[in-house]
Amino acid sequence: MLRIFQSGSTLERLARAREFVQEQSPAREVVVVGSTRSAADDFVRELAARVEATAGLHRFSLKQLASRIASAETATRGLVPITATGADAIATRASFEVLRRHELEYFAPVGDRPGFSAALATTIRDLRTSSVTPADLATLGPRGRDLSRLLAEYDRQRKDACLIDLPDLFEIAAQVVENESTDLTGCPVVLIDLAITSRAERQFIAALAAKSPQVFATLVADDSRTMAALTGLGAEYASASKRFFTSLERLQNHLFEPLPDSTYEEDGMVQFFSAPGEGRECIEIARRIHEQARNGIPFDHIAVVVRSPQTYAALLQAALGIAHK
Repeated sequence: MLRIFQSGSTLERLARAREFVQEQSPAREVVVVGSTRSAADDFVRELAARVEATAGLHRFSLKQLASRIASAETATRGLVPITATGADAIATRASFEVLRRHELEYFAPVGDRPGFSAALATTIRDLRTSSVTPADLATLGPRGRDLSRLLAEYDRQRKDACLIDLPDLFEIAAQVVENESTDLTGCPVVLIDLAITSRAERQFIAALAAKSPQVFATLVADDSRTMAALTGLGAEYASASKRFFTSLERLQNHLFEPLPDSTYEEDGMVQFFSAPGEGRECIEIARRIHEQARNGIPFDHIAVVVRSPQTYAALLQAALGIAHK
């Protein structure tokens, strides 16, 4: 049985996930799958702080869970999983080989440019996770024929080296779940805010849902792609009622859609500001941290999220150092 709970509030989603885990028998193992391993660890730590004792809570990211389930089968077949960096390297090699044989048509003028291999690696990853084959691309004109040759060369390089990438890993893990019992397939599963972006991930989750006694998934509000992937598995769906009393609640519920045509009073919970450059922006961030501290917010309850850490890290460190003085 697969149950889905969708809400714009992270606190509400985590509370429902904790309720699901606490409903299970104390002697029963539960598989916790987060969007990252750190997210799964944080969830279990917070849960452990609320109860007398916990045991049997297995924590994974979706990729880690697939790797754990498929490990014995891949070893039996003599296959070795590769990292994303390894897959990029194979894509670069595939591009070199196809260029060397002068097989490119549409991409011939840019095939030897520095950014082509990186773009190709991303494209191949998307094609592979969507189960697109070279034959599917061969009929799509010059661009499709080029991609077909590149993808076929990528597959050849990978198979010759007995390597499997992420789509292969999810496929093998799904086969193992479907065909045999493992120490994890009979456990209840909680999926916390996963973003299911590929057919390979969906097939793996479908196999888990078919074998697990209960699966509970939390979704961010308006994540229509993941919702479509899960509801196709016959899931029961529930959502939190949307609240618009504060600006933060309005942002949570309408982050990816337009706000309704209504007028709201400004409450200061969400603020937008513009600064002339990253350095000044970091100074404004430090100033707002001071304001929150004066309002009684502990420093370790404050987070700074930036788009480009490599750009902001030094500037933010300098701004916080000045603010500390």
